[in-house]
Amino acid sequence: MASLQYLVSRTLKPLRLHKAYKEALLFCDWENVVGTEFSRGFIPVEIYNNSSTRVLKLLTSSSGMATARYAEPALLQRVNQFFGCPYISAIKTTQGQVKFQAKKPLPQTFQDPDNLDEALQAIGKHLNVS
Repeated sequence: MASLQYLVSRTLKPLRLHKAYKEALLFCDWENVVGTEFSRGFIPVEIYNNSSTRVLKLLTSSSGMATARYAEPALLQRVNQFFGCPYISAIKTTQGQVKFQAKKPLPQTFQDPDNLDEALQAIGKHLNVS
């Protein structure tokens, strides 16, 4: 007969993987989660546990530090809305150099459905995949 620890571990493993996936997705899709105005000023660095709370650490410029206190409730609300529950309890901001990377415009070849091979190659180049 299987031990209780083994059964609980097997039962909770998909939930841990789902949370890890959502955390990674937050970092990759930051601009869509918080909006352009916040993504230009704040960059996510890490999510860590602080006693019984989960904290999102953000990097911001010196001017962003002044607005961080006022932007924190909106950022917290948007991030928790992304997770679908109150996943993050607090936000901690640190000062540093923030470099905003604008999204590359999609190549025009995507609009031509007759040329699938070229469209797939253009997608690969856009995503920097060989």
